[in-house]
Amino acid sequence: MSVSPFLTLESATFGYRKNGPPVVSDISFSAAPGDFLVLRGPNGCGKSTIVKGLLGLAFTLGGTIRWNLERTDVGYVPQESAVAENIPFTALDIVKCADTGGDGDTPARTALERIGMDDKRSIRFGDLSGGQKRRVLFARALVRRPRMLVLDEPTANVDLQSESIIEALINEVTAHNDAAVIAVAHATDFGSNARVIPVGNGAPHG
Repeated sequence: MSVSPFLTLESATFGYRKNGPPVVSDISFSAAPGDFLVLRGPNGCGKSTIVKGLLGLAFTLGGTIRWNLERTDVGYVPQESAVAENIPFTALDIVKCADTGGDGDTPARTALERIGMDDKRSIRFGDLSGGQKRRVLFARALVRRPRMLVLDEPTANVDLQSESIIEALINEVTAHNDAAVIAVAHATDFGSNARVIPVGNGAPHG
């Protein structure tokens, strides 16, 4: 029995100005439940721009994008944290910011446990290591149990433990064919079991 994709792109083109030049062009792929897709290509080819275009953070200049999900069903982990280093929030506070269920600390702590960070829940976010911060942002994306995760360089500049935990969790998320993952990756050793979407049009951005 065929499964309807969560997302379909047909010859999509993205850029950062509504009437400006495209950064990446003619991108086509679909993501269905259970899929693990990796957008792979050299630095500056437009991988992150595609992700931002999907999330409405860049302009769609052409082609077609069809979603079969609500925006609240999509969890996003950006390449760079937008959380200020001096903010007094703990790791738990950061994750709770994404939870609107009104169930106290339980969903946030469950998400932190999944990513191996519950023991750091009371530490100020700015005092965590780079890999720990990435894992907290991953937990924030998981807290509402999204049906799709969109990850921009999820293992860049993280320690080996964090990288291993993140990759294991991606495999867990897609294992039961009820969620999908789209990840941007430069490294060729990430996502060995993923379906690779090559990106590389020479654009000087991304």
